[in-house]
Amino acid sequence: MPPAGGSSRRRPERYDRGQGQMATRWKRRERLRFRRVLEGALIVGLLCGGVLGLWASGGHALDLGEEGPAARGAPSDKHLAYRYMTVGWLDWAAMQLADVVNKRPDVESLIVLGMLLDELEDDQQAVRAYEQAIEMAAGDPRTQSAALTLLGNLHWKAGRTGPASEAFEKALELSETNAQALFGMGLIAEDAGEDFDAIEWYQRAAQAAPEWIDPVVRAASLLNGQGDFGRAAVLLKEASHLGIWHAEYHFQLARSYEGLLSTVLAQGVSPELAEKLEAIGIAPDEPDRRLKEHALHAVDRLKQLDAQHPGLEPLFHRLEQL
Repeated sequence: MPPAGGSSRRRPERYDRGQGQMATRWKRRERLRFRRVLEGALIVGLLCGGVLGLWASGGHALDLGEEGPAARGAPSDKHLAYRYMTVGWLDWAAMQLADVVNKRPDVESLIVLGMLLDELEDDQQAVRAYEQAIEMAAGDPRTQSAALTLLGNLHWKAGRTGPASEAFEKALELSETNAQALFGMGLIAEDAGEDFDAIEWYQRAAQAAPEWIDPVVRAASLLNGQGDFGRAAVLLKEASHLGIWHAEYHFQLARSYEGLLSTVLAQGVSPELAEKLEAIGIAPDEPDRRLKEHALHAVDRLKQLDAQHPGLEPLFHRLEQL
């Protein structure tokens, strides 16, 4: 069998949606990353006993079950679909799950089908699958919240901000610690230019999912954009154990160091700035030299992880001038 094949508001040096060649290259990388994450998540979910166990941290995982032929050693239709997913045959998996939900729909199959259709860019059918899942999960707030969040993500990616916000808000009414929904609200606030609200949403998402680096990086990106380099650097340094392999983390960290270095060179070290430097491990003696060393180290790490990052060369040239 063959394998499967909003707003345009722009701000400098931010990994938002945007337009142009650099943004197109970023989107292509993000789609590939999303596909790898989806496939990896499905494998982990299967090993843990259900895909939604990934969303319901500390909660339940849906039972994949065995029935009919599966009990005698042959894979069920659902398990066959999951096998297709683990090897990247997403269109075959979608067809298999569509047969499952047409014969005997269940919440899990509908949600996974929605994820597949979303990845295959069949928005209309993906929305339909998520909405059916939300309706069927009426007695299970956590699962319903997860399905609403996936629906909100789909609307957000398609530029439908209103429906996305509505879905995220409903998801948070059902589970106020739903990190994905909190993050989604941050994206919407950021897109609307409400940076302070967006930072608050991202920090709430980071608190709800301490192992997740993306909300921290988004918050730091906004803080850097506001010139609050000290706060951004502190936020990033506190999450350094999560950002080792995250290219955007190192980019934003380098921007923070660059901003602090420019401040030190222009204004010296005030008592307030000294506190921030101490919080990120920069000794008071020769802070300019140490900040530049740290910034260049972050740039080197970024180059190792993503040599094509659109902000890499401009940032490096600016640092050379300092």
